[in-house]
Amino acid sequence: MGIWRDTMKQVGGGDFTFLSEDGERLRFIIVAGPVVLKTKFKGVEQTRIGVPCITLDGFALFITGKRVARRLSKHEDKFDRFIFEVTRHGKEDESSTSYTIDALENPIEYKQLADRVVLSDIPSLVKEAVQDAITSFAS
Repeated sequence: MGIWRDTMKQVGGGDFTFLSEDGERLRFIIVAGPVVLKTKFKGVEQTRIGVPCITLDGFALFITGKRVARRLSKHEDKFDRFIFEVTRHGKEDESSTSYTIDALENPIEYKQLADRVVLSDIPSLVKEAVQDAITSFAS
């Protein structure tokens, strides 16, 4: 790993992520069930969905909206072998954004991602990421 990743791993707080800019994308595999979170956006309470996943950087809780989560759920039968790539289309802080979701069958890349995290650690990683996300959104 590089100095940035090593330093940020020591600092912590990088166990959840979301897409906030136009064209930003996340490539991941899904490793556990969805987590329902209550957050605020511009003072309005919203229901967000945490997607426990593994990216090139390791475990992350991908926080997204219900629309994206519902569309991901249509691929549930592929979670154990497909990589997903979600791309945001829309400006920062704009609620009328859209997202594309690509389900990619690539056994070699799937295994590379799956091997990054010990699956038995997933429940504790999810719990920690949820706590960090709740703390972050509350401040």
